[in-house]
Amino acid sequence: MNSKRLLFTLTLGAVVGLLSATSGPASVTGGAPSSTRSDSAVTSAVPKSVVDLGTLGGSMSSAMALNNWGDVVGLSTTSEGNTHAFLWTKHDGMTDLGTLPGYTTSFGRAVNDSRQVAGYIQGPNATHAFLWSKQGGMVDLGTLGGRSSDVRDINEQGQVVGYAETADSTHAALWTRAGGIVDLGTLGGGTSAASFVNDWGQVVGNTFTANGENHPFLWTRQNGMIDLGTLGGSGAFVAGINNRGQVVGMSWMADGSTHPFSWTARGGMIDLGTLGGTYAYAAAVNDLGQVVGYSSMAGGGTHAFLWTKESGMTDLGAFSPYAINNLGQVVGQVGDKASHHACVWTTRAGLVTLDGLGGAYSTGVDVDFFGQIAGYSTTPDGDTHAVLWTTSR
Repeated sequence: MNSKRLLFTLTLGAVVGLLSATSGPASVTGGAPSSTRSDSAVTSAVPKSVVDLGTLGGSMSSAMALNNWGDVVGLSTTSEGNTHAFLWTKHDGMTDLGTLPGYTTSFGRAVNDSRQVAGYIQGPNATHAFLWSKQGGMVDLGTLGGRSSDVRDINEQGQVVGYAETADSTHAALWTRAGGIVDLGTLGGGTSAASFVNDWGQVVGNTFTANGENHPFLWTRQNGMIDLGTLGGSGAFVAGINNRGQVVGMSWMADGSTHPFSWTARGGMIDLGTLGGTYAYAAAVNDLGQVVGYSSMAGGGTHAFLWTKESGMTDLGAFSPYAINNLGQVVGQVGDKASHHACVWTTRAGLVTLDGLGGAYSTGVDVDFFGQIAGYSTTPDGDTHAVLWTTSR
């Protein structure tokens, strides 16, 4: 699960450029490496009901990610007007994860199947990454000697990735219980940021190179940071990694257009093409190697796509895809600025719009193995609430 999401942007200006391609809802979902079964009954299931997850006493909440138990993390305003991270479970409802002394705001960004939550806390002078668990509460993950840090993802081993400030720069960082914070370095430039980590501890992100280009990287404990290159242009951004080590993202081409890519250790970086237009972007990849994203069309407009090694790029229609699970269910939103609604695409049902809480806007941001979808919806009063769309199975 990840969730790379809609409502907030990073406060650390040095890494905004590095993460700009993944600041929206884009996730690698599907859980542990063994979660690749195919069940036609589950595959065809489309959410039948929407659950309002409520708030922490304020008027706003938003889901950012969920795990394969249907536990949801995000943020909510409190009755005092602060913003706090939350964990919602079917048993306990919405739990306020609080903050630490000296900080007023917290933000839940990712959760694993052990209900460990990664996010950040923010105060008047600094932003710090945190890891929360029911047993240990909220733990400050610190920095690399600078003032601030933030997280982007957590895997099933409890490894957390993001970035942290050093004395004079910002570097990609990995936090583990055994090793604490690890500086992942750069590819010769001054700044790097990690975006995703799979269940084998493979980390991907972006870094500036010595000549000032922005390149995606793959970091492993054995090999350190590897430059994944580009498709011939001046830069590329990472959008996800699956549990097979397949990395997806977007690269500029030599002619200035942008194409999605898939990278593997065996095949290197390959161009996934477009739906006829001049630009396309990958948004997420599942453990079967299915890639979702969006592409411009030859006649104008933008459509979602599904890419597989066997069939290439398939047009899914006019919607914005944000996540895909290991059953090939794609979630996102359909509509425009005036009104948009959460949606799910499946092979059997095609594109289905999901009922929200009665307002003009809703979005699905993450999907679990069973097809449950986390997101948010506006109410008739204009408030925004975190929601969970559930299947009847």
